[in-house]
Order: sequence, then structure tokens, then C-alpha cells
Amino acid sequence: MGIINNLPVILAASTAFLAGLYGYMNHMPNAQIYGNMCLFLIVFYIIGLFLRRTIRNIREEIESGNERQSVADTQIQTTVEADTAGQDREGAADTAGDAAEAPVDEYAEEADYYGADYYDAGEPADGDEAVIPGYYDADAAPDEDQHAT
Repeated sequence: MGIINNLPVILAASTAFLAGLYGYMNHMPNAQIYGNMCLFLIVFYIIGLFLRRTIRNIREEIESGNERQSVADTQIQTTVEADTAGQDREGAADTAGDAAEAPVDEYAEEADYYGADYYDAGEPADGDEAVIPGYYDADAAPDEDQHAT
């Protein structure tokens, strides 16, 4: 925070030095160089004051925003804890009721049909099904009904 407090002085001194250096390099008379340096000191000191106030305001807003956020987080956490405690008191009866209301998986039968068992060992998932024409059993010995590949 020390640099922010000294910002007007640092800004004014550095610009005045640059103005003096510029005047000296261009062979200006000393009176004009000193006048320009005084002007730069005053103008940039005022600009530094505004800049310092703006930086402080931004910092205060960030800190107050963090405080508001922490208060909101605390309120949310308290609400969640209260809801959790309320659910624990309701018991397992509601949990069983929720399980009964759970949606049924419509695609469970399709998952069984297209499962890995259907494609393993070259036979249908249900072994009792009739043989599909053109579908060969990988474990069966070749005979007159099945052709060796």
C-alpha cells in the first residue's frame, strides 16, 4: 500500500524529470525548462491524486464484494445443513417412496439385446432360440448343416 500512497509524488517527479531531460536535450533555456518542470509537477501530482483515489475505491469494492460473497456462502451452507438435517429426520420411508417413483429405464431390454453376450462365441444371447439362417456357432464341429470357414 506504500506505493499507492506515494503514487502522486512518484508520478509527478518522474514526469518532471523527463520534461527536464527533454528540454535539456533540445537546448532550451533553463528558465523554460524549470517552468515546464513545475507545470508537470503540479499537473501530474493532481492526476496521481485521482489515480490513487480510484485504486483505493476499486480495492474497497473488491474487499466488500468478498465479504458479501462470504456472507452469502455462509447463508447457503446454513440452508443446506438445515435441509440435510430435515431429510435425515424424515426417515427411510420417504426414500422407499422416492425409489418407487423413479423412472423406469426404457432401454434396458435393448441393452440386453445388444450386450456383449449376443456377440460372444458366435451364438445368440438366449441359447434356446432357433438358429438364425446364415449364423454359425463357433463352438460346433463342422457337419453337413454347417460349413467350415
